[in-house]
Amino acid sequence: MRTPTRSAAVCAALAVATIGFTGQASASPGRSDTVATRAASAHVVPATVQYLACTVTGSTGGATVSGWDNGPDDKLTIEMNVYDTAADGHNAAIRFKTQGYNGVWHYYAWHHDNAGNGTSLFVNTTAQDTTNGIFGIGIQIATMEGSSTIIRSCEDHWLAG
Repeated sequence: MRTPTRSAAVCAALAVATIGFTGQASASPGRSDTVATRAASAHVVPATVQYLACTVTGSTGGATVSGWDNGPDDKLTIEMNVYDTAADGHNAAIRFKTQGYNGVWHYYAWHHDNAGNGTSLFVNTTAQDTTNGIFGIGIQIATMEGSSTIIRSCEDHWLAG
């Protein structure tokens, strides 16, 4: 299991500024280079707030998820941010994902920071699955070419447990 690199700047930035946005569901999971998995009970944060973060060359980001108590909740509140760390002509992107009771991951729409090296994008959104419940939560961070080609990515997620 790989432990994601957590940036103090990412966590602090989440607490400072956000931009409102509502996510859209997407069925395409994309490519994953790195995945960090943790059982929710192994973390010492309060049960209703979870923190997710990961870093790849060119992009770093994280999310704070409220309202998930390690079980099949209907609606979550999510604060995400992604930071472009390289002057490479690529954009940094982040998206949220949830896992239903059947074990299938549902990936939400990408949010892109197209402003270039040294810039951040902040997103407030929600996730809801009243049919299957939410038994896992996570994020995917990517360095991308355009809006759909993943160059590098990482994922971090929690599983109910």
